[in-house]
Amino acid sequence: MNIKYNLLANIFSFFRTLRSRKWLDNKGYLYTFNFFDFFKNDKNRVNIIKKILNKYKFGDKKYVVYLTKFDTYGNYKLPNKIFLNIYQPLDKIHEVLKHEIKHLEVEDMVIRENLNHEEKEKLVDSIK
Repeated sequence: MNIKYNLLANIFSFFRTLRSRKWLDNKGYLYTFNFFDFFKNDKNRVNIIKKILNKYKFGDKKYVVYLTKFDTYGNYKLPNKIFLNIYQPLDKIHEVLKHEIKHLEVEDMVIRENLNHEEKEKLVDSIK
């Protein structure tokens, strides 16, 4: 697993959140979206999260995890990118990481079967 925390990832997550705020609000998702977070020094929190994430082993699977200050607790992008919000509760990081990995694992089927968002989440939640 390659863990990244940089300005570019934060800019990307800021604009993705800006673009999807109405949808996130309609679906009742929790997310962070405060422009001033760009200026916060979160080095200690990022280091703690990196320690948590470095405990996970995925065999030959290569994931790139971007730590961001904006968006929902977690997000993903094919083929292997995971975005984790650094402001989520630290005890949720492992759950969110596993959830996003499950999304990556089933996304081809989701696309093939043309599942809507609720069906996709139900499928991911059914995987143990």
